[in-house]
Amino acid sequence: NACPTDDRLALSTCSDGRPPADQIANARAALVGEFDRAEPEGIGRIARLYLAFGMGAEARQMVQSFPVEVPDARLLADMGRVMEDEPVPASSPLNGLRDCETAVALWAFLAAPDSASVKFVDTSAVVRAFSALPLPVRSLLARRLALRLTDVGATEAARAVRNALARDQTADPRLVSLMDAERALTAVPGQPASASSAQEAARVDLEAVAQGSDPLADAAILRFASSASRWATAISRP
Repeated sequence: NACPTDDRLALSTCSDGRPPADQIANARAALVGEFDRAEPEGIGRIARLYLAFGMGAEARQMVQSFPVEVPDARLLADMGRVMEDEPVPASSPLNGLRDCETAVALWAFLAAPDSASVKFVDTSAVVRAFSALPLPVRSLLARRLALRLTDVGATEAARAVRNALARDQTADPRLVSLMDAERALTAVPGQPASASSAQEAARVDLEAVAQGSDPLADAAILRFASSASRWATAISRP
């Protein structure tokens, strides 16, 4: 398949900085064109706007709700599935685009059914595409992307994803702390996990992030629980 150009999937230029509700309302009001027919290009613009705000389910519903042919409808819908951490169909165009060097590389990398499917993918395009995303989407995808990059041995790329998020002063520092903890606790092939100062720092980070009542706290608690036996084994060693 031909690799889509960046402008077809770019999300960073969709928003004008106003509150999301205002932008979506205005875009929907302008959607109906002459003769009260929804314009395919307008539907695509609203779908991209939803995606720019990290609203994958709404983007999918947008391209599927009108009896018109929307440009890049399947790609946009499957990007929404990736955002929602849902599997994409085997027939998804993303499955044939894993070797692209454009922005679609990120979505194809995350859409793969498992890490083995993308083990030999050049991850530089993936990281570039991630860095160009709006903050809501980076925040949504960062953990999952960093873990998959680590799974395929691309530890420097995983660190670059973490750093791209941390550089944004408006990013949630608890998310960055959770990613740091997960990186320290993820065994790299050939480097077995051990009781180290890095893992002790990870435990402290997890305990701090877990002090809340949001999805980040839930994720920290689950990660803490999954690592508890490892810590107990390490502490019991002479």
